[in-house]
Amino acid sequence: MAIKLFFLLIIVAGVNLLLFQMIGMQLFEALTILFYKGAPYVTTSGEKLKTMLKLAALKKSDRVVDLGSGDGRLLFAAAKVVKEVKGFEINPFVYQKSLKNWKKYHSEEKNIEIEKKNFMKENLSKYDVVFVFGIDYLMKDLEVKLLEELKPGTRVVSNLYQFPNWKVEKNEGEVYLYIKPAE
Repeated sequence: MAIKLFFLLIIVAGVNLLLFQMIGMQLFEALTILFYKGAPYVTTSGEKLKTMLKLAALKKSDRVVDLGSGDGRLLFAAAKVVKEVKGFEINPFVYQKSLKNWKKYHSEEKNIEIEKKNFMKENLSKYDVVFVFGIDYLMKDLEVKLLEELKPGTRVVSNLYQFPNWKVEKNEGEVYLYIKPAE
């Protein structure tokens, strides 16, 4: 039974990727939501990406992580400025899309790493900037994790959703900047 289920999932994934290539993004997103459990994949507008990068005030020496890196656009933009960029994307369909985008449009960027992992299980202490486009129910647990792991002064930029107890340092519309306080 488990083997049949495994092969069924492989077939569904293959059909999903094939349909994405043939029909386009809207169907891909719909099938991703239907067949994948986790936060839904929602693209961030170009304007919001610019706002997130501006609020992060990236520096050449920064190590940046994007939690739920989606199609990778934020990673690719940050990589032009900073020392190191890492993206965690747990959704296998979106992860494959980000790898394809990287190879097709940004293969010259050698300071990028994208992993198909659950960021809640990763140690984030080495990063200077954290980007997140989370989802409401995740923000409380993520707030606890970041406040425990990040070093003081780390900048966290959240798109749309706010942390329940962490003071916003600055915001532009629905993009929020948080700074890990000194302990």
